Formats: sequence, structure tokens, C-alpha cells
Amino acid sequence: MTNPFATPEDLLKTKRNYQISETVYAGDDFFIDKKYQGSIARLLNIKKVRLAFLVIILFFIILWSRVFYLQIKQGDYYHNIAEGNRIKSEVVAAPRGIFYDRYGLALTENDPSFSFIIERENLKKMSPESQEKLQQKIVFLTGLSQTEVAKDMQDFLSETNKKLVLDFEASYDKTLYFLAHQADFLNLESHVDSQRKYLAGENLSHVLGYLARINADDWSELKKQNYQYTDLIGQIGLEYQYETILHGQPGYINHEVDASGRELTILKKNESRAGADLILTIDARLNKKLAEELTLMLKKNNLKKAAAVALDPKSGAILAFVSLPSFDNNFFSNVTKHNQEIKNYLTDQNKPLFNRVITGEFPSGSTIKPVFALAALEEGLITKSTSFLSSGGLRIDKWFFPDWKDGGHGLTNVIKALAESVNTFFYYIGGGYENFQGLGLEKMMTYANKFGFGNLTNLDLPAEKKGFLPTKDWKVTTKNENWYIGDTYHIAIGQGDILVTPLQIANMTAAIANGGILYQPFLVQEIIESSGAKTVTAKKVLNENFARAENIAIVREGMRQAVVVGSARSLSDLSFTSAGKTGTAQVGGEAKPHAWFTVFAPYENSEIALTILIENGNEGSTVALPVAKEVLKWYFEKSY
Repeated sequence: MTNPFATPEDLLKTKRNYQISETVYAGDDFFIDKKYQGSIARLLNIKKVRLAFLVIILFFIILWSRVFYLQIKQGDYYHNIAEGNRIKSEVVAAPRGIFYDRYGLALTENDPSFSFIIERENLKKMSPESQEKLQQKIVFLTGLSQTEVAKDMQDFLSETNKKLVLDFEASYDKTLYFLAHQADFLNLESHVDSQRKYLAGENLSHVLGYLARINADDWSELKKQNYQYTDLIGQIGLEYQYETILHGQPGYINHEVDASGRELTILKKNESRAGADLILTIDARLNKKLAEELTLMLKKNNLKKAAAVALDPKSGAILAFVSLPSFDNNFFSNVTKHNQEIKNYLTDQNKPLFNRVITGEFPSGSTIKPVFALAALEEGLITKSTSFLSSGGLRIDKWFFPDWKDGGHGLTNVIKALAESVNTFFYYIGGGYENFQGLGLEKMMTYANKFGFGNLTNLDLPAEKKGFLPTKDWKVTTKNENWYIGDTYHIAIGQGDILVTPLQIANMTAAIANGGILYQPFLVQEIIESSGAKTVTAKKVLNENFARAENIAIVREGMRQAVVVGSARSLSDLSFTSAGKTGTAQVGGEAKPHAWFTVFAPYENSEIALTILIENGNEGSTVALPVAKEVLKWYFEKSY
């Protein structure tokens, strides 16, 4: 009897088959056609065949759906990717706009430069061993020592450093070598920059400023404005103030490349648009002369710090602008080459990066006396002929407020008070004395404010300061002291807590020179776009009609007499007329006073207002005035 549990293989081996109907049974679910009795060729599993058939159908359905999705739905997307795989896009930086002085003299130029850069994130991901190997490669390419490179990397990766890339200057030859062996320097990228070159040396560094790589704080916003993370942007000065105008718009070139990345042809090119050129109000040669004379005076007196500014009284245009000590802004254009010099600037106790003309706040000394003289005239407290006796000073109880001249100046009116800078006269008109009622602090500050003190001039440079005009409440709040008559006397002669910038004194002088119009100072005279379109800066009035012409004329006359017979009489031998005011500002402690001089010329129809400040220079008439004299003499004798 046949084994009912025999497998098909057993049946085939024994050739003993059990016949049922039209087929031969050969085990569970297996049937053999009768015609293959005794010689079985194949076995069929019907359930598995059906399952396989369904799987094949499902596979083709899925395959067809995917092909449809890729070819029809996502066809454009993958077409673009395919195109991108054979297209290399290159950004073309826009040439930065050039600065020119008022006579067309170029103050900057753009030179090509090469550098090797590495991104912060790429460097952070590298192991110490890989960083050391990279340092060796940079040493080879740049000629720097490995110690220098390692230090730069360490500084770059510090928490306080916010640069996006670390860059090293490269020579043209080394750049060519790099490009030919780029596979050996995978972590580095070569970059072509347009290096800014400043042609005026240190004379205009605080005006023009300098450029540096974009940092992390700026990048989040600038990337929305079509900037590249390797771009150089303005940091201070006009480079910063007019960054978006100077920067221009980059272009691009799309190259077709082969599988190895070699460029085959240009597919598309979009030209960059150069930044606008700026024509400044600055007279570069006057600026150089002013810087030279200031530097000589500082060296002569073993001093380090000074500021000077000249402007056109008829418009507010800045003619010259000097802050000393200064710095060479070319150093900042090449950080890797001048890294030590930059560190020296940052640690110098004289603060060469500090812009003393607009950011420095100083006691005004007697240079502010014309404002208080005008205030007394306007308020009707005095007339041109009103006189007070100067016998050496005023005594209030146990306190004595002196004149600068022993024995005093005798009977003094407003003209003489300005010409000889008589303190007693200003004690009277400021705080009053005995039966004479003075202006008082509030009115003095009101008129100082009309001349722009305590306010920004809104010059087109960053970091300008307002100065400071004190109030009685301020003293109570900050010093926990009441305001005394002595405080008012000190303010009346430009001492005490009042603070001004050299630019504010120059602007006050210009307003007196032109008859009472306070203009907004400005540095950019004209903007010339790459298309040729021009924008001319219109002069802007900050204040006018705040004093009667006859009273301004009296103040002008007092400043004129300072040159004719008073504290500025050393100017009287010049071939042109002028009017001015000396100042000596106490700074407290054992430090020497600041020396001031402010002047306008010619007296009848002024072309220039000039203010000089020499920190700790002592008497304005002995150190600041001689600088102004040499500069004015040169200015009115120039042949260009």
C-alpha cells in the first residue's frame, strides 16, 4: 500500500504512483498530468504562482507611478538639478565706489588682491591633527610661521571673534600654484578681493574709515541684500556711513563645465554694477597742511592728542577734518600683513582710533563766551556800551572767582570782554553780581542750545556725540548737591560741567561768521552713480533767526578786536582780515588745561571757519592759535 505521507520526491524515486481521475496525485497540492506518468518534468504550486503573478503586477504599477511622478510631476525640478550638475556659477564682485576730494583728487583706489580663506564651521569640525596639517599648508602658501598661523586660528575660533572666515594674504604665484594643486588643499578656498588702498595716508583715516570682512552679527541681515559672506564692508567713517551706496551690486557668470570641473564655455553672464563714487567737501591738500601743522605743534610740546576742523560758513561743508593721533587705514585692508600694527592701535593709551572731532567731549573754555555775550544782548541785559569794572575777579562770601589777568582789565564792555576774554564781565552777565541780574543757568543753556550745543549736528559720520549742557536738577540727581552761584559763574566762562565737541565749536563760529545761520555740516558733496546719474547734497539749515543781526554784528566785532588788539593779535599781520576767540579749558587735577582757538576769515565775507583743540596744551593763544595762523596763511596763498 502506498504511504499516504510520502513526499513527491519519494513517489518519484519509487515510481509508484496513485492514479486519480485525469491526474496523478503526488502529495499535498501536487498533481501530475497523466501523460507524464512515470517521468515527471516539473511540479507546480498554484497558490504561489498566483501570488507571484500579483506581485509582478503590483511592481509594474508602482514602477509606472514612480516614472510618471519623476517625469511629469517633478520633471522641471530634476531637469534643473541635471543642468546644475554641469553648470558652475561664479559671483562677480562689483567694484567699490571711489572717494574724491572737492577738486577731483582721488582719495582711494581698488587694487586686486588674493587670499586663502577657510570658513569658521569647516575649521571647527576639524580634528586637532587635521588643523595642524592645515596650518602647515598655510605656512607653505603664505610664508608665515606656524606659530603665527596657529595663533590666528586660535583667535579666530575664540568666542569673542565673530568673523565668518579666516583669511590669509596670498601672492599671485602662490595662488596659481594653489589652483593647479587644489585637490591637495581641500579645506582652503582661494579668493580674489578688491583691496582698498587709501591714498591720503593717515590724514583722512577718521573721515574715510576702513573695510573688514563681514562678521556673524552683520551677516544675518546683509545676506538678504545680495552680499556674499566673503565681502568686505565699511566699519567706521564714510565707508560705513555710505556702505550700501559704495558697495554696488554683484553680477554672475554661469560656466558650462565637464565632469572634471573644467570650464568649457560661458552660458550666461550678468554684469556687476559698480558702487557710486563720492565727491567729498574735503580739500585734501588743506587737510594735509592742517595735519602737518598740528603734528609739529604736538611734537614741539611733547603732546599727543589734538583735533581740528574747518568748514565753509556759507553752507556747512567740511573743508578739513583732523583727529590726532591718527592711524593708517591701509593696515586694516590687509589684516594678516599688519596684524601687529592693528593690535598696537587697539592697545595705545592715546586711542588713535578715537575720533576726537565728533566723539570727543571737552570743556569749552572761553570759546563759548560769544554765545553768552549774544544771549545777554538778546535778553536786553546789556548793550554795546554796558561796562563792568574788572579788578581781578569777584568775591562771594569766602569764595573768589578770578580774572586770568592779575589786577584785572579795568572798565570793560562786551567788545573788550570778547577781545581780551575778561572773566569778570561774563561772571556778571552769567550769574549776576550785587544789583545786576544775570542770565542765570537756564537762559544760558537755552542760547547754547540754539547754537547746537547739547545736540547732534547730524554730520554724515557715525559715532557723533551731543556734548552736555548741565541743569540744576542734573546736579542734584547725579552729585547729590545743590546748584550754587559759583557753578553758574564757571559755566559763564566755559568751565565746569559743560561739554562740547570741536565740531560744535566750529559750527558756532561759522554761524557767527555768516550772520546767524546754523547749517548742518556735511562731508559728501555729490554722489555719482555708475550710470552717470548725480545727486548733489543741498545745504540744510538747523537754526536761523534766533538772534538779531545787530547783536550778532556786535559779537563779530568783539571777535575781530581779539585779532586787532586782544588775545589773538598775533594774527593781525596777515594779509587778510580775521576774527577769533581763544580758550583755555580747565580739566581738573594736575593735568594741564586744553588749548582752544576758533577763527573765521576773511572777516567781511568769510570763506572758512577753523577750530583747533590741543589736549592739555595749556594756553590756547600759545599753542592752538599758531597752528591756525600757519594754516590760514597757507590757505589764502594757495595757487590751486
